[in-house]
Amino acid sequence: MVIDDRLSPPELRHAIDRLTAGVELGELREGLRRLTSTYRNTTATRNLPCPRSDIERLAYVGARMPATYRATYTVLSELQSRCPELPITSLLDIGAGPGTSLWAATSVFGELSRATLVEPDAAMVAVAQELCLGSTLESQVETTWYTAS
Repeated sequence: MVIDDRLSPPELRHAIDRLTAGVELGELREGLRRLTSTYRNTTATRNLPCPRSDIERLAYVGARMPATYRATYTVLSELQSRCPELPITSLLDIGAGPGTSLWAATSVFGELSRATLVEPDAAMVAVAQELCLGSTLESQVETTWYTAS
């Protein structure tokens, strides 16, 4: 269900495809519709919404994660080009979702070796960990996840 295959690295695209395999496209579209509706109906004064169902989580991973990856990758690449002498060896991500920033930071900063990620939704942490299984990211970066609201 990835919207644009050019947005994320092949390893992440394959992980997303593996995670969403066997799920009906109609279910993913409906999950994305519900998730988008929730985002649109959230005021700036309330907390950002989290996906509330497994289908919504998978829809988020398939549709939103690639674009968020690309935006994060672009920002981190700009940081690297402006501060090439700055060694980035660790990452802290509060509200990590499915680990999008971890994937982007690993792509930009080859020396990244540690990451601490905090995500309030334990089920989304499980999705993130599943995406990382068997990836080069998994062996390259010592990752610690915390579930906190």
